[in-house]
Amino acid sequence: MASAEISVEPGDWSAGERESDSDFRAPGSEVLVGRKHQGDEAGRTYYKTGKVMQDGVYLQTANVVASDPVAEYDGTRYVAPAGRVLVGRSHSGDENGTTRYYHAQVLDKSGTPLTVVHGTWSNSQKESDSSFVAPADQVLVGRRHIGDENGTTEYLTATLYPSAPAT
Repeated sequence: MASAEISVEPGDWSAGERESDSDFRAPGSEVLVGRKHQGDEAGRTYYKTGKVMQDGVYLQTANVVASDPVAEYDGTRYVAPAGRVLVGRSHSGDENGTTRYYHAQVLDKSGTPLTVVHGTWSNSQKESDSSFVAPADQVLVGRRHIGDENGTTEYLTATLYPSAPAT
């Protein structure tokens, strides 16, 4: 019997956090599906989370890990390791500060990690007035930012699939 398609039920936006001292992690077993930011490092950053579902059952995340520190100013693209999705982000300081991404596996109903298939990078947006939400039934797996709040930000999304059964 084939496994059902995986869907993502988007939730509400988080309460805003000051970008220069932020540490956001999706509640429960939710994943990141969007982010928006207004202003400079003193401005507010908001996250949209979502619940991953299979056959009407909410799936769980597992093995949450924080990335090594990432310097964003130079435009380094951060992409979660293979088979993992973004579940949070922390940042301290201005554009020269340190960013860490929280990533996790999503487990199907039997406890097997889902397959994560990357899509394409989004169009760039000016960071100081940016808002991005992944297309329907997709999640965030990467982000790139160049420069200060007048620089650009783009996102990488992915679609989740049941893992192929072992043969």
